[in-house]
Amino acid sequence: DPAVRPWLAVLAKKSTIHNQYVHTMCALKQLKSLPKPLLLSALHHKQAIVRTHALRVLHESPGRSDTLLAEARQGLLDLNPHVRRAAVQ
Repeated sequence: DPAVRPWLAVLAKKSTIHNQYVHTMCALKQLKSLPKPLLLSALHHKQAIVRTHALRVLHESPGRSDTLLAEARQGLLDLNPHVRRAAVQ
């Protein structure tokens, strides 16, 4: 979808700051255009805020794959308490 390409480009940049990443990820989710590989990548992002929001997006998404659910369970072991809380929800 051409309307989604600019959003995907934001996530692909190494220079994207965590707030941009979170907002872009949430916008793509609302558009039902968040690719599962990008969500999986966000679950392992270096910034805890991105991991936290990725877990929230995952929990709100229908049709979660076993792979994504297994990755979400790994959030229970995260060092950040906000990520752990999001993993429980």
